[in-house]
Amino acid sequence: MEAEQWEYELFSSTDVSTGSWFKQPSREAILNHLNALGAEGWEMINVQFAMVDGPNHLLRAILKRRKR
Repeated sequence: MEAEQWEYELFSSTDVSTGSWFKQPSREAILNHLNALGAEGWEMINVQFAMVDGPNHLLRAILKRRKR
């Protein structure tokens, strides 16, 4: 029996498009981006929150999915 193989992705909320260099991504934009990754089969396995209060949301995460 062949062992399962995984692929990994690094996510940063700073990678979420805001349409502006100076604008931070909104909570809604980050959640929409993460939900899109989830629809592609990615599962968050680790997350680091740097800031989640006020208008600024900064997080980094490692995601994984079965290798296709």
